[in-house]
Amino acid sequence: MAWDIILTADKGSFTDYGGSSVLGYVACMPSRLVPRAFMDKFFTPNTPVDSEGKALYAPYALRKVESVLVHAGFSSVAVVPPERLGKVVDGRTRVVGLTVHDPFGLNPVSFKLSMIFGGGSTWTAKYFEELGESISKLKGKYGFKVVAGGPGA
Repeated sequence: MAWDIILTADKGSFTDYGGSSVLGYVACMPSRLVPRAFMDKFFTPNTPVDSEGKALYAPYALRKVESVLVHAGFSSVAVVPPERLGKVVDGRTRVVGLTVHDPFGLNPVSFKLSMIFGGGSTWTAKYFEELGESISKLKGKYGFKVVAGGPGA
């Protein structure tokens, strides 16, 4: 299935934190301290999707934008986890919208944990950087527009 509008967020925001929101704070720690395997398995596991690749659950901000777009008459809208973008973005995609919360790892919790544990880029910053690289490659291939919003925009 192809969609005109795809909404997403970085992996640090688009997860259920292994079933415990407290585990989300691990994404605010320096990435050098927590191995990717632990992040992927326990702290920021992939979001389940339906047969079309749409997220079964998503950040509230994305669902709110999705609802506004659908009510405004845009019928081809999908909320998709970041790890699925390469499978759903194609030549029909006109817009990729993303919400960002802590793109540079500078919100108070990230900044404080980074300083306490010796500095370095946080997982929230790393996930945003990875999302940016993924979107940049896809944009170069398909030419869609990118719209960003959210508290970190």
